[in-house]
Amino acid sequence: MMERLREWWSFQKRRFWGTLRSIQLPDLLRFEFWWHLLTFPFHWLYENWKTGQRFRHLLFGLPAILFSVLAGMMLGNAGLQGHNAAGTYWTEAESALASQQYQKAELLLTRILRDQSAFQNKARFALAELYSDTGQVDRAESLFEILAPDASEGYSEAHRRLAIILADQISPESSSEDKRRLLWHLDAARDADSPEMALAWARYSLANRDLLTARKQLLKAVDRFPDVYQTLAEIEVRLRNPTPAREYYEKAADHLQKQLERSPENYRARVDYANVLMKLGRLDDAYVILEAGRAINPEENWSSLQASLAVYLHDVLKADGATIVELLEPLGRALECDPNHPSALNRLMSYARTGSGNNEQLRRILERAISQGNEPALAHLALGNLSWLEGDRETASFHFELAVSIRKDMAIVLNNLAWLISHDDPPDLPRALAFVESALEQAPGRPEFLDTRGTIYMKMGNNKKAIIDLEAALPQMPDREKPDILNRLAEIYEALKMHEIADGFRDQAKKLLGR
Repeated sequence: MMERLREWWSFQKRRFWGTLRSIQLPDLLRFEFWWHLLTFPFHWLYENWKTGQRFRHLLFGLPAILFSVLAGMMLGNAGLQGHNAAGTYWTEAESALASQQYQKAELLLTRILRDQSAFQNKARFALAELYSDTGQVDRAESLFEILAPDASEGYSEAHRRLAIILADQISPESSSEDKRRLLWHLDAARDADSPEMALAWARYSLANRDLLTARKQLLKAVDRFPDVYQTLAEIEVRLRNPTPAREYYEKAADHLQKQLERSPENYRARVDYANVLMKLGRLDDAYVILEAGRAINPEENWSSLQASLAVYLHDVLKADGATIVELLEPLGRALECDPNHPSALNRLMSYARTGSGNNEQLRRILERAISQGNEPALAHLALGNLSWLEGDRETASFHFELAVSIRKDMAIVLNNLAWLISHDDPPDLPRALAFVESALEQAPGRPEFLDTRGTIYMKMGNNKKAIIDLEAALPQMPDREKPDILNRLAEIYEALKMHEIADGFRDQAKKLLGR
């Protein structure tokens, strides 16, 4: 068909040029010449119409051809306009990002993605960065994963950003698959020298417990991220290098002090600063820092931090060879700050062990502490514990009662000790029961004490007494504590073959947990 069309067109061109060459100059002065020239297109169409069927088909097809050409022009124009619109959106999105108008930038970038324009990958990466910078880590990670897949190399900058996100989440307890995935993106990023990537590599090394490589990488990042001075110090401590460890702790303290001067309400910086001061032996300064934090924001858990500080002092004194009397003072301060502090409670109970040959010496030291007025409540508590372990229940109860009488918060300490001992492996349930009963003598009907005693009765198989205590405690306990009590009651009634009651308690627990 195309070959025939070319032949026809060649014939028409030869005919036209032949006619032009036959024209003479005098002909240009005659009216007939100009008339024939003017009417030539009509004669030409008429003659071809009469003699050429293919010509008629061509004429009939002209509207379709014209329509196709016009449609192509319209589509091209629409594509050009779409490209121009996407370009406009992209320019506006860049401007919005630069001025931190994140909501506007997100809207513009989402439009570009929806319109399937040539700016797709740019928009996707910019949107992922926006999500990352605004704390929407999961959404950022999802977009980076499209640009930087786990199984093949993609956009190197996306691999880089994804590696930084994954490095923030990695730890020695992470699975080998998580570590392998992070390593893939670290390699695919093709960047081992920037501070950000050096920090990511360091975190990968720490997750694999490679302290030497981690230290090397952190030294590349520390100028840009001075927060890592503390990590460097801890690495040197683990490598038994006390001199550089102290130097790094000093630098960490300087950095954290400046942070707090700029932002006194920064809870994390304040806690880190207190910990660093503690490692430097500046315990009084650390205590002052925590007290200042309590004044700024009383809602945070300063009591537990101050208790930890006191326990640390206890451990330092013990390492220096301090006497038990001297060691009781920081433990007393710790339990005053937080009566439920597990480290303080464990250290207090560690001074008496069943069958220990040092128990008699310990008894004399504790008796001397009582006579000298050094933490008499704690000394009575420790003596009561020692007496119990030696099988002298009467003397043990005597000391527990004195401890509770001397110190107002001692009932809480006894209750917490009872809970701790009842959940040991193996638990010492009779001793735990003695502790909590001493606490209840000081504060009868206190719901958390009843909860503890009911739980101990349950572990002892005394279901009736357990039900009485737990059901008495339940209405008075805060909602966050109730599901555990309800589940314990359900377990007891299930053991008693009272299935409907057990199901009722379980249903209440599920409602409180929002399930």
